[in-house]
Amino acid sequence: MTNVKSSQDDFLRTEYTALARYFGTVITFRFTTAAFFIAAVALVLGINQPTPAHHVLLFAISLGIWIVELRNRSVFENLLRRAWRIEEAWARPNDGQLPLFQHMAPIGAAKEGHSIPESLRKYDQSRILWFGHYFSARHISHTLGFDILYLSVMAYSVWSLRSVATQFLGGQTMDPVLALFAFGIIVVGYRAIRAGAAVERRAVAALLAIIGTLLILAAGALVWFKAA
Repeated sequence: MTNVKSSQDDFLRTEYTALARYFGTVITFRFTTAAFFIAAVALVLGINQPTPAHHVLLFAISLGIWIVELRNRSVFENLLRRAWRIEEAWARPNDGQLPLFQHMAPIGAAKEGHSIPESLRKYDQSRILWFGHYFSARHISHTLGFDILYLSVMAYSVWSLRSVATQFLGGQTMDPVLALFAFGIIVVGYRAIRAGAAVERRAVAALLAIIGTLLILAAGALVWFKAA
């Protein structure tokens, strides 16, 4: 029995080391991808008198890189979950300290059912200008920064194509605030549909799906009648 436990500990130790290396690789890849993305955006925007095709290309690049980023987040979270389980088998925070991965995301580990004391469930603090350690990682994170980067370029490329959309809609155009409002309705509708898919109760899932679909249709109708 002792030999079996020792062999299992050796396996977990090897896996934990591999997780730590792969974790760093994923983080490095996220920033490297963002750097190449910025270079690609600068190349496209640096063209004299860009055509609508260039803005379509810019949108496609932004969407593709953002999808890669979303996948990186999934891998990132899967690595965290596995590392949390290994740390749970090895160490207990009896001395007021957490192992590496649990220390990096204590609230996430607690939500996954790991034994994290309430006193240790806190976010890192980020210094912004003269505010000191005021804003928490829940509001200031790498994920938020990447979302702003990719989605803002996508929004810019769509806005740059408004002349093409205006011609398609018969010379009419929408107020930017109203267009943003319609886009917000679509996002809320999409989130409602996704939330319904994750609910086990069929009645609630169906209700959320209906609400989400109606919101998306309402936003489409708003765009259509406003541009008509």
